[in-house]
Amino acid sequence: METKRHYYKIGVFLTALLLPFFPFKYVALIQLGSFVLYLLEKKRNQERIKIMKLDYAVFAFYVFLVLAVIFSVTPGLSAVLLLYYTSGITLYWIMAHEFNQNDYLVTGLIFLASSMLVSAIGIRQYLVGDLGEVAWLDAEANPDIRARAYSVLTNPNVLGDYLIVVLMMNLLLIGTGKNLIRKALLFIPLGINTLTLLLTFLFYVKVFMNQVNVYVTDIINITIELYCIKISYIVI
Repeated sequence: METKRHYYKIGVFLTALLLPFFPFKYVALIQLGSFVLYLLEKKRNQERIKIMKLDYAVFAFYVFLVLAVIFSVTPGLSAVLLLYYTSGITLYWIMAHEFNQNDYLVTGLIFLASSMLVSAIGIRQYLVGDLGEVAWLDAEANPDIRARAYSVLTNPNVLGDYLIVVLMMNLLLIGTGKNLIRKALLFIPLGINTLTLLLTFLFYVKVFMNQVNVYVTDIINITIELYCIKISYIVI
């Protein structure tokens, strides 16, 4: 009996690895290519494609997407968005129908490894004060800003959103893991990515703390002045 190769799973692994580094249109094409391989393998093995209950809701959602493209005032842009949604739906299909527990684990670990590289780049940028193209920076509102981590995502806010998803997956892997050593090792990416998340908005933390210091100093000075006035009144 011929062994099943499952080449299409490589596309899912590549998607997890390359997602933060490549423009999404290329990642979407990789995922769509892996879905084509999936269909070809099903045909070669003469396997039927099974339909789950959730798939009907996905089909209905996709029909609305197609109708939105047909009646859109900007059909070109809508067609591109449909391509992105299609790649996401094919990713769901492969993972929901064909992935086992080990496949999910491998995908999660690849995603974490990719995120650590993203975080390492962001930490370096923060340490050297690299602001990049500063397209996200309002220089008038924040004239004293010197650094915020943005990594390969060009915007610290986007990096923060990405890292929140990564941290949730990291915590999920820690919570569901059974091997204590593996669970302990998962705290390494958790710490690195948490630090990078803080560096995406650390400037605002500094501004807040400076403002708190000003308020505390003012309160202390006013208290001292009132106390001195009270002492002076008593002496008089």
